[in-house]
Amino acid sequence: MSWLWSFNNQPSHAHKERLAANENATKLEIAARENAAKERIAASENATKERIAKMHADRRELAGGTGGKGGKSRKDGGHGGAGEASKLTFEQAAIYHQIIGGTGGEGGEGDVRGGDGGVGHGQRFEKLLVPGVTGRVPYTKTAKFCEDYELDEALQKLLKSAGFSTVGALLKVTDTDLREAHFKSGHIAELVAALEDWVATNVK
Repeated sequence: MSWLWSFNNQPSHAHKERLAANENATKLEIAARENAAKERIAASENATKERIAKMHADRRELAGGTGGKGGKSRKDGGHGGAGEASKLTFEQAAIYHQIIGGTGGEGGEGDVRGGDGGVGHGQRFEKLLVPGVTGRVPYTKTAKFCEDYELDEALQKLLKSAGFSTVGALLKVTDTDLREAHFKSGHIAELVAALEDWVATNVK
């Protein structure tokens, strides 16, 4: 009797074939999904490579100015003019494939002594107070921003005297701009911390 029960409960040939077919179908489905994923990854990588190649192709050269030639004199020749260079943020510099500083002007001729050549200044690379802000910046008065973040009174006076009336304007300046406007390191650090928090909350 136990033999008969065991025999009757053995999987039939048809049942085994169905199991095998299901396993094969599952394997084929998994393989298809994996291939599709690989194709999507490859397409994404190719698109990224194309964007990078286009970015490099579109990048331009930027050269500083050339100082003027010093004047001629019977005694001492005039000094050559300074070759000024551009002031750029790192984000702006990324669009150029070559950046060249200024070239000093040629010294002037002199019967006794020729003039010195001008100084060629190098490029100045600066950092925005909050780099990488790409979303829409809502219109906000600097006075309200200062009030909301309880900024130091001395810092508020500096912002007002420098003419920064909106937060959007502050996001377009560099720390060098502020230092030239007589902001101290502590003022800049406090302002940057508040701006970073404001951007994280308000810029989407």
